[in-house]
Amino acid sequence: VTEIFGVPVVAAKQGHAFLMREVDELDNEEICKVLGVSPTNYWVLMHRARLAIRKCLENSWFQEA
Repeated sequence: VTEIFGVPVVAAKQGHAFLMREVDELDNEEICKVLGVSPTNYWVLMHRARLAIRKCLENSWFQEA
């Protein structure tokens, strides 16, 4: 399990894809080359990373007090 800003992500590739896109601001083609994945697989990785971040935010930040 890898973490992105303290958010658990199931696979390391998800974390790397997310960081390269959102922090390093690399384009999709470059990220696919670096990770050795197809564009379709890249979008799946990003979708899963965003779902993990969303789940963490909903559970940790948006709970009613």
